[in-house]
Amino acid sequence: MKQRIKLGCLLGLLLALGVSVGSAGVWLYYVSDKPSSVDQSQLLEQLLAHAEVGILDEHYGCEGKPVKTVGAVVSSLLEFNAASRSNQLSYGCYQNTCSMSFSHCKPWQGEECSSRFLTFELNEIGAINPASFRCFDLP
Repeated sequence: MKQRIKLGCLLGLLLALGVSVGSAGVWLYYVSDKPSSVDQSQLLEQLLAHAEVGILDEHYGCEGKPVKTVGAVVSSLLEFNAASRSNQLSYGCYQNTCSMSFSHCKPWQGEECSSRFLTFELNEIGAINPASFRCFDLP
C-alpha cells in the first residue's frame, strides 16, 4: 500500500514537472524575438517608403481608421501589436505576394479571434507595385 502511494506521488510530481516545462517552452516560443532576414528589412523599408500611397476603396476592407493609406494600415498593425502582451505581428512573402499581419488569435483558439492583413505584390525586379495594396480584416 505504501509503495502505491509513493508511486502515485512520484507520477504526480513527474506530471507536474512535465506540464511546467512544456508551458515554459510554449511561453518562450511565443514571447521570444524571431530573427529577421536582411531581405525582410529591405522590403520593410520599401513598404514604409509607400506610406502615403492610398489604398483603393475596392481593396480596402479594414474597419476603424477613415484614412486609407498604407501608412495608416501599418500604424494600426503596430498599435495592435503594442497593445498585445506578445509579438503577434508577422511579415513575409511567398512568390511575388507579400503580407504584413497582426493576429489576435491564441494558438488554442479556433474561434473568436481576428486578424488584419496588409497585402501587396512585387513586380519582376522585386519592387512593390503601388496599385496592389489591399487591407482586410478577418473576423
